[in-house]
Amino acid sequence: MLLGATVGWLGQSLYLRELEGREEGAPPPVDLVVERRNGDFVRGEIIGRRIAACHDLSDAACWSAWPRCAWPAARESW
Repeated sequence: MLLGATVGWLGQSLYLRELEGREEGAPPPVDLVVERRNGDFVRGEIIGRRIAACHDLSDAACWSAWPRCAWPAARESW
């Protein structure tokens, strides 16, 4: 499950810096009300034992987050 909006914001991103060699643009805006709601939801799922792993996608994106959530041995190294 992907939680939260994905709007493709590249300003000040790791992608832009590492792959494009540029540091420009404003960072994405932060809506603290939405962040709190998402955090409360995830916390409730963890407490309710409905999820076993969770990972943010801020720096690494899906391609590096899914293996960490898929294999228990990878979760132990966090």
